[in-house]
Amino acid sequence: MRAIGSSFVLILLLFLVGLPLSAQYSFAKKTKFVRGYIIYNSGDSVTGYVGKPERNSKISLISFKIGDIDQATVKISPIDAERFAFGHFSKVYYSEEIPMQDKRSLGFLKRIMEGPYPVYYYEFLSNQHILIKALDGKLYDLLYPPNYDVPVNFPAGENKFTHILNIVFSGNESLLAGIGTIRPDKNAVLEYLSKYYESNKIPYRIIGQPQFRIKAGIFAGAGIDWLTWKSMEGGKTSAATAAPSGGIYICFYDKVTGLGILVEDNLSYDRFHFSYTFGIPGVSTEYRETFLKTAVNNARLGFSWSKSSGSGITGFFETGGSFLTFINPGFDNYEASLDIDTKVINSSRNNNVVVSSKYAGGFLRTGINFRVGKNTLTASLGGSYLAGSKDERMTSVTVGINYTMKFK
Repeated sequence: MRAIGSSFVLILLLFLVGLPLSAQYSFAKKTKFVRGYIIYNSGDSVTGYVGKPERNSKISLISFKIGDIDQATVKISPIDAERFAFGHFSKVYYSEEIPMQDKRSLGFLKRIMEGPYPVYYYEFLSNQHILIKALDGKLYDLLYPPNYDVPVNFPAGENKFTHILNIVFSGNESLLAGIGTIRPDKNAVLEYLSKYYESNKIPYRIIGQPQFRIKAGIFAGAGIDWLTWKSMEGGKTSAATAAPSGGIYICFYDKVTGLGILVEDNLSYDRFHFSYTFGIPGVSTEYRETFLKTAVNNARLGFSWSKSSGSGITGFFETGGSFLTFINPGFDNYEASLDIDTKVINSSRNNNVVVSSKYAGGFLRTGINFRVGKNTLTASLGGSYLAGSKDERMTSVTVGINYTMKFK
């Protein structure tokens, strides 16, 4: 029995000694450093490597390597820095006075929405904390407000979430009107603010979420086209011809950067006219006139950029590739020759003219977007230059109108 008792005591002592050692080992996890930056309170920014914090945590101190991953680690506190970011700058933490139960405490918090009312988020002891900064610069916890943000005699049955929102949006009747419909949920808060910003044309963004949008609509316009036919008697250019056009337009774009990819397809009708004279001096004079009538399909793939603005009027620029096809082209070729000696005119008419039916090139377009409710009316001016397989060249200047609808 004594031997068994001694063994038990020895095992217990080993357990008690090993417990703090194992705890120390488990908590001394290696910090993972990721590419990022810090902006100090002075306004100076420094790039380097940020010690990646625990997911959705509030932070009192961060590790940072200036410049290169091999540099020494320095500690940065919320007193020293305004903010830091990492993860392709999709995760941004700001130095804020965080409302705690006893007092406000300075720390780094992850901002999840930019705008007049910035939104923050962190988790602690399995509780989700959603915070909004009011226009006066004070931060409020919507789900777990401290006692100093709630009256001492606050009715037990009342909703603290709605009470805090009333404080945050004080003076803003548009936001106050619908706070009773907001669920106490992070996504619901972001959606409510997003709708308010969009309806009032106020710039905002949800950090870390690509703000991809799709807009699609119809296009109508008129172009002035020229076709240069280099194989025709040393190269001839048609008279300018007006070409009405219409089609569809789709653009996939990022709301934050304004960059997008566009796909467009339109139909137009062209009637090119060539006329010229040639011949042998003193012997004969020849006159030739050619008409080319054709429907034209023009498919475009390119890039779009639009300057964000809260006014509802934005400028844009587009460029890319243009691929054009003549659909069932028809020719009418008239020739006449005058023999100077006999004064006899010989004439003929035929349609034995060959021209390329496919062209490829590029286009540029710029203009202004006018917001009409949730949709957009666009006025544009553009130009394109394309080459055919038989050494033809087609130049076009187009004025157009787009009406597009936006989809999330």
